[in-house]
Amino acid sequence: MGGRLEKYAVPAEMADEYSAVVEFIQAVKMKEAFKRLKRLLESDPEHPRLNVTLAQIHFHRNDLNEAKAVLSEVVRECPDFDEAYSFLSAVYAWKGDGKKAAKNAEKALQLNPSSPASWNALGMYHAKRYDYATALEHFLAAYSMDPEYLTAAYNIACAYAMLGDKAEALEFLKKAFASPYYVDAAEKDRDINPLREEESFQKLLSSARERLGDETG
Repeated sequence: MGGRLEKYAVPAEMADEYSAVVEFIQAVKMKEAFKRLKRLLESDPEHPRLNVTLAQIHFHRNDLNEAKAVLSEVVRECPDFDEAYSFLSAVYAWKGDGKKAAKNAEKALQLNPSSPASWNALGMYHAKRYDYATALEHFLAAYSMDPEYLTAAYNIACAYAMLGDKAEALEFLKKAFASPYYVDAAEKDRDINPLREEESFQKLLSSARERLGDETG
């Protein structure tokens, strides 16, 4: 796994600026993230990790076709880059193409069975098919590999909510709400609907908004 990470690592001279891009994405400040990433891409337009990050920004902007186009090019050029397949799987899941979502998630797991993102991607495939029990198993596997992986924590919360386990859903929302992105997501995500009328959910959401301040919204 270390070799793969080193193979697609951002060059040292770009590391600080790239870290800033990631921080802006996590803070849901896509305009600034895109501006900084664009400068990096001018220096190295074909770099696979930079392009996966570009696709991530497109995804957060709800431009799924652009995200798919960028990621499809990455996997053509770098057929062993598991993270690109994981993210491409998520894009296909959101586009409603379950067959391609499953194919790309399985490819990612084949390349790197210990990747939380790959397990999460396959979970998304099952969630989009309304098989929340199977999705939950995959999300929990992803989270067990990396408890700092807030995407898995949020998806676990959604799966528990849809399965009727509100207490567990709220516990994982607490973890996911460390990121303003998931605070925003919870405002409109239909999978959170079973929690909306719960006073504990409203308190948790208000507390997260107060704590994160202008990072959200």
